[in-house]
Amino acid sequence: MALGGVIACGGKEAPPPAASAPAPTIAVIDSLVAESMRDGKVPGMSVTIVRNDSVIHSKGYGLANLEQQRPMTDSTPVVIGSTSKTITAFAIMQLVDSGKVALDSTVPHYLALLGAPTAAGTQVAKATPVDPRFTAITVRHLLTNVSGIPAGFAGEPFDVLDTATTALEALARDDMLTRPLDFAPGKGYTYSNRGFSLASLVVQDASGLSYEDYINSRIFAPLGMRHSTGRFWEGPSRGMVQGYRESVDGKPVVSAPALGRGHTGSGMILSTSRDIGQFLRAILNGGRAADGTQLLSAASTAELLRAQQPAESELGGPTTYALGWEVHDLNGVPMIMKGGSVISMGSLFVMLPQQKIGIAMLINDVDYGKLQLLQNVVKHLLGAPTTPYGAAPAAAPVAATGYRATPERLRDVAGEYMTRAGLMRVTLRGDTVAARYEGRDVILEPASDSSFIMRSVIRDQEGHLVTIKRCGTTMCAWMEGDSSAVKR
Repeated sequence: MALGGVIACGGKEAPPPAASAPAPTIAVIDSLVAESMRDGKVPGMSVTIVRNDSVIHSKGYGLANLEQQRPMTDSTPVVIGSTSKTITAFAIMQLVDSGKVALDSTVPHYLALLGAPTAAGTQVAKATPVDPRFTAITVRHLLTNVSGIPAGFAGEPFDVLDTATTALEALARDDMLTRPLDFAPGKGYTYSNRGFSLASLVVQDASGLSYEDYINSRIFAPLGMRHSTGRFWEGPSRGMVQGYRESVDGKPVVSAPALGRGHTGSGMILSTSRDIGQFLRAILNGGRAADGTQLLSAASTAELLRAQQPAESELGGPTTYALGWEVHDLNGVPMIMKGGSVISMGSLFVMLPQQKIGIAMLINDVDYGKLQLLQNVVKHLLGAPTTPYGAAPAAAPVAATGYRATPERLRDVAGEYMTRAGLMRVTLRGDTVAARYEGRDVILEPASDSSFIMRSVIRDQEGHLVTIKRCGTTMCAWMEGDSSAVKR
């Protein structure tokens, strides 16, 4: 689809770049991007850089669609993944500014499901959480991942694309309220997609608008983010990229993004690098849009980025979590960042608040190794030497063991497991078991009574070790270091 067919979501045109980086800087950035894409892992990428009050560089690289040979541009929409959480947190802080939400108030104050009146005046049948501690969750708990709500997604996000208007409420009622918490609110840390989906419901109930209408009208339109929307299902008509995954032989395999409407605010917002540049520019300038409109108070913007909770970065290693953002340090320079993916496309956002530099990178095959590119761009902008880009080494293949599990053991393992990536069905297949995982059919090859080797055509699935054993009255699965899955 030609990019000229992109449909604007409304609002003002994004202002043209007020300044450009010097030609040598642009040349260096182009060369850094080319170096990072030389490994062929990502077909297309867009990068936008803002500094102070201006967009200084914005450009697409490679292809948005290999089959159509369609170029990637800075206005090609991508489902950005978990960086959607930064937009949900911004929306919450706007509601804090307007007095409709207080960060340290509990969610029953805002959720119609738990008895609160909605701003829209609609009637919603009340529900009772299976875990009474649920009513002690505060809005801040949701935005800092300390609510105790389990990690992950629910249902079949890779096989069923739910875009019903009731999807967000149904996710809370049928999934979140029916699960025990992992820990008492505020007494632990679990990166929780469900928690940010619940924060999206707070936005919806407190504002009286659907989550999508809120972010479209209160964030995207005033910032001139013309190609951004919460209605990700409109992506194909907007010229969205084609997503890919890398096969075991190094070739890109077409893959769709993988979640439903209930997860929009935690992972399914559609945007472009140029649009996100406007979002980052506003944050770096104390919540002020390019035309001077104050979308968020300076105090709320500072609170948004304040380090609040020790955490484990999704990109690896320890970090501190702010409200939807990770707080890091790059050679002594404070750095705020967030990464996101929906398996076959994603994004990385980086801000240096002291230098008022922001960088947005969107990609159509997930490779967090591209964080090295952003680090090099930051170093160049700070006048520091860059480091050679190094592709992450491929994991050593796990050899077959020849182990034969008993039929009884295989029947015990078979069933449906709720994982961080949604529902995983494990079914009997001869003397082994098969699974539907992340939208792909894989084989789980027995390696012992409690361990299985994943066999798949997708490189980042192939050879993973999966442990499945009894936990209490049911079965649990652990996928290397990832969160556990529980048999339903």
